[in-house]
Amino acid sequence: MTRSLPPKVSAAQFDRALAGWRSIVGEAQVVTSAAGLAAYLDPFAPGEREAFSASAALLPASVDEIRAVLRIANQFRIPLWTVSTGRNSAYGDHAATQCGMEVVLANGDVLRTGMGGIEIGTAWQLYQPGYGPSFDAMFMQSNYGIVTKLGVWLMPAPPAYLLGEIQFRHEADLETIVERLRPLRLDETIRNNAVIEGGLRRAAGLSARQQWYEGKGAMPENAVAAMLDKLNVGRWNLHFALYGTPELIDARYAIVQRAFARVPQAKLLATRYAGDAQPTAGGDRNLAGIPAMSAFRMLDWRGGAGAHVDFAPVCPATGRDALRQYTMVKTRAAEYGFDYYGGFTAGVRHLHHIFAAIFDRDDANQVEQAGALLRSLMSDARAAGYGEYRAHLAYMDFAAAQYSFNDGALLRLSETIKDALDPNGILAPGKQGIWPAAWRDRRGYT
Repeated sequence: MTRSLPPKVSAAQFDRALAGWRSIVGEAQVVTSAAGLAAYLDPFAPGEREAFSASAALLPASVDEIRAVLRIANQFRIPLWTVSTGRNSAYGDHAATQCGMEVVLANGDVLRTGMGGIEIGTAWQLYQPGYGPSFDAMFMQSNYGIVTKLGVWLMPAPPAYLLGEIQFRHEADLETIVERLRPLRLDETIRNNAVIEGGLRRAAGLSARQQWYEGKGAMPENAVAAMLDKLNVGRWNLHFALYGTPELIDARYAIVQRAFARVPQAKLLATRYAGDAQPTAGGDRNLAGIPAMSAFRMLDWRGGAGAHVDFAPVCPATGRDALRQYTMVKTRAAEYGFDYYGGFTAGVRHLHHIFAAIFDRDDANQVEQAGALLRSLMSDARAAGYGEYRAHLAYMDFAAAQYSFNDGALLRLSETIKDALDPNGILAPGKQGIWPAAWRDRRGYT
């Protein structure tokens, strides 16, 4: 691997910065070897993996070390991209249960949000708003600071729980599913983020595409239908959980049964567990609070060097909108030769629609088509009044550009804040499309 230097930084300047960082965190905590940096490459990068390669990796062990690292980054104007050990391997609205942060700003200043602003505060992780403006959300999906502590409210372990699945046979059932599910989320009959899983997504966890279809382009409908019948998988598969005492679960389950009883050919499956019991292996272990890696079987779907890039628009929790988005995404994906691998995660008043374009990263044409598809989908979504809530690094600028109300007033505000908090632009320039003044000429580049 050819040595990669940070933009606008000479080799001599970078060597001096590395020496300074080694004096702070130790020789072993500054990674510069090709073998060491390989672990920081994006395995699913759409295009040249090296386009997102790091020049070095720093592993500070304390807030004081982070502050010292930032001092050198500011001195040499070297951008830093912070990463954590998160693996995104569980369901749930984690942002809603977050309360209180400790953040290191680009200038090394350390702040605690909310009630943490009191030196010996006792309610830091108990009361979200705090006194005056609330800042926690500002440090989510942004590049304004480095979060070093974060409070999360945990769900009390229930005395019992039920894991349920309802299989639906027809594509058009999606509209009914969402309409019947929304009241159950609003009144908290179903408290977790229920998942409406597309049939092909479920099948990809059980088999490989070549078992059912070896032709080019998206799988034809007759092949999809035959596959789902053979695997005994629904066209849509609703996964939900109920928590509480056995009596409460029985009452809530009866409500769920009534809600979906009149959907033709719907098949309801459910298993009850004591609070300390673990379910059998499978994706629904997530609903029992046990992270699972089963979703990554998707990478074997098309064979080759499996990779994926996601399109994730927010959808109002109405059947009409869900069916509209699904049809729009499925149709466009087929035009580019991709199967509809997706589904919806149901919040209370909205749905997270998550579609994955699965491709062989060693196939240049598939890589190119996946990128073109993502840009088309983002444009389609904006034209229909929808927007993404997250995007891959390669598409962050394009995704941000869709939020164009009042000639991009939201992005102007974000960049005004960025310039105030990080005048040298050292923290993740370009993340979420937010570029500091010093790097703004690179907008649109990967």
